[in-house]
Amino acid sequence: MKKIIIYIFILTAFASYGQQIPNADFENWDNAPLGTEDKPTDWNTVNSSLGIFGGTIGQTCFQSTDANSGIYCINLKTIDPPLIPSGNPDINGIASTGDVQTTSPYGVTGGIPFTDSPDSLVGYYKYFPTGSDIGTIEMVLKDATEDTIAHARFETPSISVNQYTRFSVPFDYRNSSTPTLAVHLLSSSDGYNPVVGSQIWIDDLELIYNPVINSVVKLKETRVEVYYASNQLYIDNPDQEELGNILVYSAMGRHVETLSTNQLSTANLPLGFYTYVIPAVGITGKFMR
Repeated sequence: MKKIIIYIFILTAFASYGQQIPNADFENWDNAPLGTEDKPTDWNTVNSSLGIFGGTIGQTCFQSTDANSGIYCINLKTIDPPLIPSGNPDINGIASTGDVQTTSPYGVTGGIPFTDSPDSLVGYYKYFPTGSDIGTIEMVLKDATEDTIAHARFETPSISVNQYTRFSVPFDYRNSSTPTLAVHLLSSSDGYNPVVGSQIWIDDLELIYNPVINSVVKLKETRVEVYYASNQLYIDNPDQEELGNILVYSAMGRHVETLSTNQLSTANLPLGFYTYVIPAVGITGKFMR
């Protein structure tokens, strides 16, 4: 009988051992004593973008003690600014690690330096919508030209969520380029369709990292090796061991394919992270399509 041993090749830690979101627990704040200028450190808000008009247009971002953990969280609220020219839109409560643009064209530009490839975005929220409004929590990874590499977006239900509730959303990778920028965007309303009065509370954001691409775990003594390149899984099986089926799972744990040859094309799979399992020889590993 073969001796059971464990090999680990290029295996890194699970969970949060990668680049993280700055001030993700919202414990640090700038300008909070001014009342209308509550701004979490390392984040930009509509408040700060409005400059001298912040006191008359109204506050959209608040330092709140209604936290999931620690002392503070962020509270964003959609408002109807009373003193700006008629015809201007209602204002979402927005916080972002990019630059918030409050004049046309509205939106968020730029971001913070970021070079890792997380699997998912998680955190905690409460939400009180007006009507059928929804809040959003999202993160975009960009390359040097600010083209999108990956996107994770969570939408709240359009009903009140009175207790802190955990969310988890995967990153949808469009290509395998290395990111250079990340921008995080929190909003109390649905994009360009804000509804006055909607409020969201957010706390304890975190990025989740699974083992690095091409990591391999062997639970049995075997010479079988697995390699991934150019949308192909290659199985090196010098002793011609019986491998049986090779199972492929999505980042969410859903079984997406069963394969049975030594060179396997993954070109038909959507872009993203995957796990492969070869039960017969006790091998598991990861790759990114």
